[in-house]
Amino acid sequence: MRVDELRQALADEAAAQPPVSRDARQALDRRIRQQRLRRVGLLGVPALVVTGLAVWALVATGSGPTKVHTAAPGPGGVHRLFSRTTRQGIGIEVDRGIIHVELHCAQPTSPRNTCPTDQPGIQAALSFAGRRDIVPVPDQAIAPDEVVHVLNAGGLAPPSPVKWAAVWTSKDVASVDVEYLGGPKDHMSPVEGYSFFATTTRFGQLVAKDHDGKIVATCSSPLPGVHCTSTIGHTARTSSGWITPHRLVYPAPGIAQAQRAKDPGTEFALLDLEICPPGDTADLSPNVVLLGTDDGRLFTPWYKGVAAHEPDLPPALTPDIRACRRGWLTYEVDTGTKITRVTFQPPRAGSVESRLR
Repeated sequence: MRVDELRQALADEAAAQPPVSRDARQALDRRIRQQRLRRVGLLGVPALVVTGLAVWALVATGSGPTKVHTAAPGPGGVHRLFSRTTRQGIGIEVDRGIIHVELHCAQPTSPRNTCPTDQPGIQAALSFAGRRDIVPVPDQAIAPDEVVHVLNAGGLAPPSPVKWAAVWTSKDVASVDVEYLGGPKDHMSPVEGYSFFATTTRFGQLVAKDHDGKIVATCSSPLPGVHCTSTIGHTARTSSGWITPHRLVYPAPGIAQAQRAKDPGTEFALLDLEICPPGDTADLSPNVVLLGTDDGRLFTPWYKGVAAHEPDLPPALTPDIRACRRGWLTYEVDTGTKITRVTFQPPRAGSVESRLR
């Protein structure tokens, strides 16, 4: 988007909404002058469009825009989300709004080669053992059906032993628990979808529960790219892109040609699957999406040249990096098998598991 188009978008937004604060308007004007429209998303072509107090991540996928909310800033452009102290004595204060971030520069500009910029996100102040460290975490694109999205994680500069993780969860999540290896479990209720954890040991399993106390997602740890499990129908973010197993039909009917190709003593299972790759297409082909059982059996999509249901998502499909693809994967499963999960197992990325309800 050109600067003149961005100015027009701001003018249109101002006409439709109550006027924003002077501080917020000045911050937006600075962003226009600097022409630092940060790219977000996963498909290589999206950009941020600043419109009043909301930031829209326009993702060219055919699934519509992903919306990331930016709350109205308070004094200094941020407002306090929450403050708390962990059982290990680490103080956490998290603010939300326009934060200051130093990003890696494309061209060397200084000995540190960093380019400061202001952008929407959260900012955590961590206090421990007499130190106070500031951790900025910029906004990211969130898929519409995602349940848990680890924004970032890391450790403070030595000699501090503190490690931290910033997590976004959907409105379906009422609480998040994180286990610490060798330490007590941490618990918090997300504020505006955000949770922040810190420990002096190592992170263990993350468990997200809904308002009825039911588990809706688990991750082996609150780190980007780790193995996570959610219920089928939710979107999972992986290092290879977004994957959404919408539903599983089993046992399922098939067209006559597919029925004739099926082996005796087997039934069809049909998976309604959507994939949104960022470009690493070899890791996101449907032939790495498996059906699994509790006793460890795994079923791969079949390769018999005919689909049991249309629109078909061929197992050997190389996804188009410019758009999401959705269709049915066909599986041939032994009659009477109890399918309990859908597993995504790419060769070079963390696996993702979706449990059937």
